[in-house]
Amino acid sequence: MAVRRIARESQQTEYKSSWQDEYLEWICGYANSRGGKLYVGVNDDGYVVGLADTRFLLDELPNKAASLMGVMLQHHILNATL
Repeated sequence: MAVRRIARESQQTEYKSSWQDEYLEWICGYANSRGGKLYVGVNDDGYVVGLADTRFLLDELPNKAASLMGVMLQHHILNATL
């Protein structure tokens, strides 16, 4: 399956190929600065590698951010296959 490249990482854009709870620190940093985007399921080169269970992540991540940090997240599923 072909995938597309998203964009380059920057101070406001970070890629993670899978979710780890330690990435909540990135979200906290974004919340305390100008904001940013954390793409989960994208490798360091900007290519989509996908996730096994996106629904779980979309349900669980906003709850963790709200309960641990008081942060409300905007989250979306990006369909990046060609």
